[in-house]
Amino acid sequence: MSIKIYDGYKVTLKDDAIWPLWDMLDDVTQKIRALADKTCGEQIVYEAISEHDRYVLGMRSGLRKDVKDPARDATQSVIEKKGMNIRLALSLVASDMHARACDVKRTNLRDPEIDYSCSIALVRDGKDLLAIIYTEHQMFQDIWSAAPGVEPWPYWNNSDRPDDLTEEQWDQRAKSWERALNGYGPAGEAGIIKEVIPIGWTPKMGFLGNAMEEARKIGLVLEEKGLTPALRADTLAKETVFNEKMKELCPEAKDIKGFLTQEYEKAVKWIKENPEVAKAKASEYQPKLDPVAKLFDQAMKA
Repeated sequence: MSIKIYDGYKVTLKDDAIWPLWDMLDDVTQKIRALADKTCGEQIVYEAISEHDRYVLGMRSGLRKDVKDPARDATQSVIEKKGMNIRLALSLVASDMHARACDVKRTNLRDPEIDYSCSIALVRDGKDLLAIIYTEHQMFQDIWSAAPGVEPWPYWNNSDRPDDLTEEQWDQRAKSWERALNGYGPAGEAGIIKEVIPIGWTPKMGFLGNAMEEARKIGLVLEEKGLTPALRADTLAKETVFNEKMKELCPEAKDIKGFLTQEYEKAVKWIKENPEVAKAKASEYQPKLDPVAKLFDQAMKA
């Protein structure tokens, strides 16, 4: 039987004591949740600024068309009637993310871009514990692997073992996982699961009052890190030029799904060989894009 435990770990318990383990798990949970709040908040603000820029420039939305959500549809309707501002852009993106996260929970299909769920399965192997972390994000794995007593303990039998392990060491891992799982299959059925962030999670951001102030602070930090009107214009200019080139190469394609890989590579090469085209488009776009502070000040005064 093929075994693939790529995200496996070994947890060494001191003096076979269980309470330090719970303290460690609580600490890991708090760190991962804090990082999820920060990262997801930045993602929402970043995408909201992009959505606002797209509206101003007359570009199509960057959000997926196949997502159905009443809140998102209601916000879109307001935008069509009254125009766009950053508050509406934030609500639109947050609603879209929430709907996609709910779809992950309902369908059990992957959507790594918005899936912040994380859980850790623990199974006993003598005095030690073996663990598997389930997450789409390496940053969460980094927090877990840095916890005291935790060391990588992956195992697979569908390809060669790692070069830094001897055959005896690899066999030891195989036997430890066999003992721990004891024929139960999934680690969650053989032991216990610590749910760090549930499937379908998204942050609670209503973008009224304090939430708008917090979003504004996040936006200003992103701008300080480089998300200036110049960079935003450059990014969208390259996208525009790329799409125009792809339409030229694939005139019969109704949307991006109809583009072919070969033409995609040709378009990328053409843009690299003709950077002045995107630069000219960026020069046209930049004067139309406001700094982050102005975007938020206008919306908060309205």
